[in-house]
Amino acid sequence: MALLNLPVELLQRIIAETIPDSIENVAITCSTLYRASQIYLEQHNKLRRRYRHFSYSKLSRTSPSDIRAEEEWDICTKDTGLRIVNAVDFILAIIRNPLIPRYVETADLKASFGVRNFDPGDNSQGTGPLFPRVRGEADIEVLREFLRTSPYLEQTGSNPETWMEGIQNDVVGHAEVFLLTLLTHVRELALPAAWGELTLRPFKSGEEGEEEDEHRSDRSVIWPMLDHIVWRANEPGVKDAGLSKLDILRPFTGSGYDCRNAMTLNTPFLAIGSLREAYIGGCIALEDGYTGIPFHPEYSTYSPRLEKLELVGCTFEPWEVRVLLSRMANLKCLHFAYEVKWHGCGMSCDTGHILDTIMECTGETLEELSAWMMEHWGSTGRTLTDMKGFRRLKSLEIDSFMFMGPEFRKDDVEDFDLTDAPNVWPVEEIAAPRMVDMLPPSLESLRILVQGNDGDDRSAQIAKCLRALFDGFPQHRQKLLPKLQEVVVEIVGTNVDLNLQREMEAQGAKIYVREGLEVQPSFLTEFYTRFDVEAE
Repeated sequence: MALLNLPVELLQRIIAETIPDSIENVAITCSTLYRASQIYLEQHNKLRRRYRHFSYSKLSRTSPSDIRAEEEWDICTKDTGLRIVNAVDFILAIIRNPLIPRYVETADLKASFGVRNFDPGDNSQGTGPLFPRVRGEADIEVLREFLRTSPYLEQTGSNPETWMEGIQNDVVGHAEVFLLTLLTHVRELALPAAWGELTLRPFKSGEEGEEEDEHRSDRSVIWPMLDHIVWRANEPGVKDAGLSKLDILRPFTGSGYDCRNAMTLNTPFLAIGSLREAYIGGCIALEDGYTGIPFHPEYSTYSPRLEKLELVGCTFEPWEVRVLLSRMANLKCLHFAYEVKWHGCGMSCDTGHILDTIMECTGETLEELSAWMMEHWGSTGRTLTDMKGFRRLKSLEIDSFMFMGPEFRKDDVEDFDLTDAPNVWPVEEIAAPRMVDMLPPSLESLRILVQGNDGDDRSAQIAKCLRALFDGFPQHRQKLLPKLQEVVVEIVGTNVDLNLQREMEAQGAKIYVREGLEVQPSFLTEFYTRFDVEAE
């Protein structure tokens, strides 16, 4: 092979061009290339270990229960010696070594953002950031020059000094947003935990939760930069654009009564054309004139590749659901767990209207739907009695509360007043649909989750609902639901009497009785464990 006859120095220059994607394959090709690769492999392996599945360096006590215990860095930081605690550190590391972004496949940026976790009384080496966030003169000059040559700043007409000031002195946003322009090969991304502190467009000081003196810099440049990130990521002629390979958007928070973020802040990432899956936690898309947060879709369409969406601990109304889902042309899987927020935001929810809206927007594409009332105090509104508009639906997992209201009818959408709806509808008023009348013939799997009483006695409603669902099921199952292979009813403790359980089993259902206070959909546990977020 003529290549092997080249001088070693020239051979090594050629090998250097294969870092990081192909150097390992080159090294195992033959002994000559293996020996020539040795000068790069140690550094390559260190960079791959530190950056392939990136998260910020974490400092923790060796004994969490002992405040006098020594602190130590996480294993990956200790093993590689590459300590990166925030976005500024990450940007500077990339400036020094432009190969780093090519290593980053997963970026979990949750752990560091602004000064949320900064304790001025803590003198440990892991504390930060302090202001200014870049202190060394050499680092300041390198960063200033890098900003000056950034195509993102140039093409948005941004003043590099505005961004320099923001990166140096602002508590929220500039460094973290600019970092996204550099993540050219990332496929999975978790935004910073305080992403929800960014200001919505247009910039207005004094918005809810924002005090003017908190803004150390001009935040009005943030949204134009996010817009340009989306444009470059979607532009075929732009090579190695930031986020252009993004497949999966991970959640930056979990769920909880006080976990409140604007759904709007996820929209730039939903609009990136390569995105296939989005997992969103603790967001609000609801305008109630009080503690809700209005939803602005920002972009006319979202990723045509987006097939899976999970909304956990989120709060929304039918109009916002329509605006969101109407931009997702090929959605195949939707999981949502609805949650009431601070001061009763979204306390009542018209589940029939929401399910009908989902059906109108995704009925031609959706194959899997899981709908769950995670936390609510008010009414669950009306019941959707006809789900045949889900023409391709194969799997349905649904909260039984959604069957315990009167029938949803399109012709009384404007007249129905959710604020006057009771928490528990009288037994004689609930729609109590039959499965064979309600479900689409494409369905293969049905899982009904029967929650425990949440302070209101629903025993009679639960019994009527379940009996009605199975009415006529054995006789008409083969004709009306020919593909249905499995019906599972999961209940809490003694929430359903034994006779009714036996009736459902006799009609083909599998009954699972869970201990504790509630059952929950299968996707919830994975959401928290896979993405390392919490139910607050």
